[in-house]
Amino acid sequence: MNLKLLKNSLIYFVGTLIFSVFNYLFNAQMGQRLGPSEYSIIGSLLSLIVIITMPTNAVSTIIMRYAAHYQAQNQGGKIKAFAIHLTKRMAAVGVLIAIIFALASSWIADFLKLPSTTPVIIISPILAFLFVLPINRGLLQGLQRFFDSVINQNIDPLIKLILGLTLVSLGFGVNGAMVAILIGTVIAYLGSFWPIRQLLKEPSQPIAHLPTEAKEYSWTAFLAFIFATLLLQIDVILVKHFLDAHTAGLYTALSTMAKIVLFVTTPVVSVMFPMISDLRGRDQKHYLILMQSFLLVFAIGLVSCLGFYWFAPTVVNILYKAEFISVAPYLGLFGAAMLLYSLTNLWVNYFLSIGNRFFIVALGLITCLEIGLIWWRHDNFTVIINNLLLTNAMGFILLTGYYLYLKWPQILESWPTKLLPLHREP
Repeated sequence: MNLKLLKNSLIYFVGTLIFSVFNYLFNAQMGQRLGPSEYSIIGSLLSLIVIITMPTNAVSTIIMRYAAHYQAQNQGGKIKAFAIHLTKRMAAVGVLIAIIFALASSWIADFLKLPSTTPVIIISPILAFLFVLPINRGLLQGLQRFFDSVINQNIDPLIKLILGLTLVSLGFGVNGAMVAILIGTVIAYLGSFWPIRQLLKEPSQPIAHLPTEAKEYSWTAFLAFIFATLLLQIDVILVKHFLDAHTAGLYTALSTMAKIVLFVTTPVVSVMFPMISDLRGRDQKHYLILMQSFLLVFAIGLVSCLGFYWFAPTVVNILYKAEFISVAPYLGLFGAAMLLYSLTNLWVNYFLSIGNRFFIVALGLITCLEIGLIWWRHDNFTVIINNLLLTNAMGFILLTGYYLYLKWPQILESWPTKLLPLHREP
């Protein structure tokens, strides 16, 4: 096993574990203190925010990839100039979208069946910060500063948890939770400048526009994250639209718990991406990193799914208490859907890391299929989760097949002496 991959994955795993604990404590406490109906407001608004900020994932991936590339060539000035250029553009976009979001608060509240527009207006400014925060975080990942990255990623969930509990306990309800989420994000963004302070001191090499390759890559990353985020989040929004508030709150809790599978496997993918980009920048082979990442994601995800099947009532009772216990029978099935999504997500990040564009077609098709299936059939949790299982399984099969199609000659050449052994690379 590549020790660098294992070490960095461990750092990211521990950091993500802490991140997940803070987030799940926040969600659990909000669910317990507010009840399913009001909790569904938080879940649906956050899912909508995640979908709106999809382009930031693409930008984060772009800066991560090019930071790794320029770092391999010892060109810190280009990294700084690239980051500043992106920040200026994304800040303008973020402010504009935040204003539009606030102005559209009545329509949003109507679609999500919210009793008031106040939570929508309160959370609107977060969009301005969420459009620039991923740039600094992408820099840290691209530079393989994984420890600094996980520290920053844990700032906002910690503040959100502490402040959210305080404000909700004081009687501010959903509005208090929204304020806590906003403040946590603002502080995290300001704090993200500290670990890159040395980079910001380097002499910049001014650029007037993005490199041509970066423009082409940005569209690929943009579309990839649109489809991947919709695939992950759209079900919560559609459930809030089609079903009653209480049922939507139960589904939000179920979805949040099932995503534990994704959270515990994400560190491996986050570490894999810059390592493969770096190896490609040096014209070195990377398939061992990919295969080992795949095995880690599958193993960690499978253990999580089995835990859901065996201990579902315990998990629900620990996180959400008795009011949500009715969702326990669905947790194992939903976890399986998230395992398939995690494997699909690994392929998406792999293809992005090597600059491939054609995988977008398959990803777009399964995303449209998921939206169509849920819109058409949303009678109960079993039907909705089966829709997720079908689309995520198709995504995994299609992207795996595409990889095998691309790499089959190399696989045959390497099998079995080079592909299977898990050894430390020189």
